[in-house]
Amino acid sequence: MPDAAAPSGAAVSVRPVASAAEVRAFLTLPRRLGGHRAGWTMPLLSRTRLAFDARRNGALAEWEVARFLAWRGGVPVGRISASLPKPAALPPDPLLAYTGGRPGAGWAREGAGGEGHFGFLALERDPAVLDALLDAAAGWLRARGASRLTGPFGFTINHEAGSLVAGFGLPGSIETPENPAWLPGMLERAGLSPAMDLLAFDLYPRPRAARPLPEGLRIRRIGALAWPRRAPGILRLFNEAWRGNWGFRAVGEAEARSIARAMRPLALSGAVFVAEWQEEPVGVAALLPNVNEATDALDGVLPPWAWPRLAAAVFGRVGSARMPLLGTLPSVRGKPVGNAAVDGLLDAANALALKRGWRRVEVSWVLAENAAMIARMRREGAVETRRWRVWEVGL
Repeated sequence: MPDAAAPSGAAVSVRPVASAAEVRAFLTLPRRLGGHRAGWTMPLLSRTRLAFDARRNGALAEWEVARFLAWRGGVPVGRISASLPKPAALPPDPLLAYTGGRPGAGWAREGAGGEGHFGFLALERDPAVLDALLDAAAGWLRARGASRLTGPFGFTINHEAGSLVAGFGLPGSIETPENPAWLPGMLERAGLSPAMDLLAFDLYPRPRAARPLPEGLRIRRIGALAWPRRAPGILRLFNEAWRGNWGFRAVGEAEARSIARAMRPLALSGAVFVAEWQEEPVGVAALLPNVNEATDALDGVLPPWAWPRLAAAVFGRVGSARMPLLGTLPSVRGKPVGNAAVDGLLDAANALALKRGWRRVEVSWVLAENAAMIARMRREGAVETRRWRVWEVGL
């Protein structure tokens, strides 16, 4: 659909996705709206379908999810999801059950008075459609005890997060959302307030000597074959390192298995790097080929002729990569060994990117309040390129 306001003569109605035809309409709506050329995120339809498949997405063991479609004159004109953690998914560790005094600061959404999420947002450029979609998601969440609506999230911040507010027209990266430039203003006019910005920085790999590491610190590369064996340790490391961050949501074992299964092919050319201090893991980074270079123009459909292109991208024959993870444990963060661990992780990623011929590495997301990581990116010569915003509103 062209990036212009849609006519709104007919009334808009919203109803839950129920039938197979409605599931198909939900999946293909961004394509009907103009797809990648109109500014929408266009992962393969199989990826979006998998997100709502309880047999293949372990996150659904912990989240209750509903999907809605907006209709005008029998034609789908918008979509949205609403999600809320199931009571059984509440954290057993009381140290995790905090709010930090602000929405999104931790597990601030359990039970009555909690935080629900919206996501998978796509619609015609019509405020009436957005209002109707948000009302449907808010009503569903309110009926289940939520008092705040936050998003967009592809359930949590561990998946796609935010709406793009800066960097339109720049190349996208795997598992990052895109949207038309008019959407943020429409969200604000609908009454949502900014909750947090998420930043992307571009690093440009270059030949350089690796920085020396102190004795007792080493960087271990975890390749595709070792993922099943090392996944539990990486999971614990991630949950401990990111605990306390804004929007933090611990990854459970079922969800971790799903993520590992989906990402494992990308580790054929990418990798997870673990920093070990005196044989104990203290930091982690991941580097994955940007397969969006092969899929964006397909608008969600993978015809037979595109399979070789996708296979080449999985094996690293692309020009860019994404680093979705870069962090250290709180026990070493800001200390000399923690700083050296980040040096080593970045140097290992730089070396792999050079080996693969990746000319650009996007580091995302970095929280806008994370002054230490932003300063580190600037010292590395990285350039801020894209910015997403998470929105919130009381129910």
